[in-house]
Parts: sequence; C-alpha cells; structure tokens
Amino acid sequence: MNDDNRENAPDHDIIIELRTEVKGMRADLKSFSDDTKERLIRVEENKLDKQTFTDFLLDDKARDLDKERRIRFLERWSWAAWGVVGFIEFALILYVTFHR
Repeated sequence: MNDDNRENAPDHDIIIELRTEVKGMRADLKSFSDDTKERLIRVEENKLDKQTFTDFLLDDKARDLDKERRIRFLERWSWAAWGVVGFIEFALILYVTFHR
C-alpha cells in the first residue's frame, strides 16, 4: 500500500460511517413522519365540534348554578340550626337560673 492510500483510508472509513448514519436518520425521519400523520388523523377524527363544546359549556353552567343553589340552601339551614341551638341554650340557662 502506498502512503496516499494509508492517509485516505481513515477518511474513507469516516465517509462510509457517515453515509450509514445518514441512511439510518432518513429511515427514522420517515417513520417519525408516518407516525405523526397517523396521530393527526386520529386527532381530526376525535376533535370536538363547536356545537358539542357549546352544549358542554351550557351544561357546565347549569351544574354550577345548581351547586350554588344547594350551597345557599345549606348555608341558610345551618344558620337557622345555629339559631335554634342558641335559643335552646338560652332557654336552658334561663330555666336553670330561675327554676331553682
């Protein structure tokens, strides 16, 4: 082997290795592209249309109003219950104090 071939041999090996890597990258990019297309197709099939979203918002608002109504009801009754408890305590204090 002459000196020129010895010097070019490592370069030749590097070029072959780079070519192999580039081929592998092309295959990876193609599979990535195909997977992305499939995912986009599935997203398009499962997307939410405007009417369904509007119905969802209206249902959600109705649920919120119902929750608010029930919370207000419980709040009023809890205050009323505390009032009754306070009245009974006051009546018991008066009974114990003056009934002796």
